[in-house]
Amino acid sequence: MTDKSLVSTAEAGLSRETLVRIVLHTIVANGGAAQMKNIYKAVEEQLQGAKLSYQGEASLRELVNRHAVRKGFVYKHDKKNPGWRITPAGRQYLLDFDTKLGTSIDSRTRISPNPREPERPSSQLPSQPPTNFLVLEANLEDASMDGIEGIKVLRRAPSGGKVSRQTLEQARNNAQITGRLGEEFVFRYLELKKEAKSVHDFTWEADDNAIAPFDFKIEEFDHSFTLIDVKSTKGDFNNRIHISYSELLQMKDAERYDLYRIYEINDKCAQLRIATNLKNFAQTIIDIFDKLPAGIQLDSISLSPSKLSFGEVIEITL
Repeated sequence: MTDKSLVSTAEAGLSRETLVRIVLHTIVANGGAAQMKNIYKAVEEQLQGAKLSYQGEASLRELVNRHAVRKGFVYKHDKKNPGWRITPAGRQYLLDFDTKLGTSIDSRTRISPNPREPERPSSQLPSQPPTNFLVLEANLEDASMDGIEGIKVLRRAPSGGKVSRQTLEQARNNAQITGRLGEEFVFRYLELKKEAKSVHDFTWEADDNAIAPFDFKIEEFDHSFTLIDVKSTKGDFNNRIHISYSELLQMKDAERYDLYRIYEINDKCAQLRIATNLKNFAQTIIDIFDKLPAGIQLDSISLSPSKLSFGEVIEITL
């Protein structure tokens, strides 16, 4: 971010799906109809003190006016009856997603089929979107990979620490899809580097071998090799990273091993930051593992990206 006080939704790491849920919760919390100023405020509450830039507000208006309307979650704008109104399909979408995580709206609220008639909220409707969506999604993603930090946060959720099997399986599937998509972005990035003659050649190892302890191998012009592990998230850069013991061993022994952090992924664009030459980092962790009693072995670690030294942001477009 160039200006931490003014950000777009993309710079803040808010996915389209997250924004849609914030929009719908805001409409519900305002009695079934909300103005854009209400929606701006609800989104800014997720930005840790930052405010939406002009571009951020414009993209949010487009998301409501086009995407949410096209999905059938929000009624088309009516000049005679201003405000954005949630549809029955929009309420059902919230129920399907949120009740599994203990952040549900009241399913007993009367749903009006008439977009000009505001829905009557029950006394149990929240006065604001009830959940920090960035935190919720980040911790669900972490928990889907058995991350203890994500699990601890979800156990303290209003649901009483319960996440359905279906929700967790879906999160795991989403993580796999995101991982594959992240590799596709890196493939495109390396293609461009090869075309620019910045690298001699590269191979996508994980595409042929799903258990390989790295994803790509770069051959430099001096015939040295760099191994790359891609860690991807649709969310924020600071979402936790998971590294397997197998990857740590390869990291320690490789001539050079880099970690590519892909984040803020959408269908056409993603952000990339690179942590280079992680041999010493891996050796430090393995030395700790080696002190465990015989017969005990940890399979993986999770860590905050702040524990590694990453380079500047690179934007990749497919």
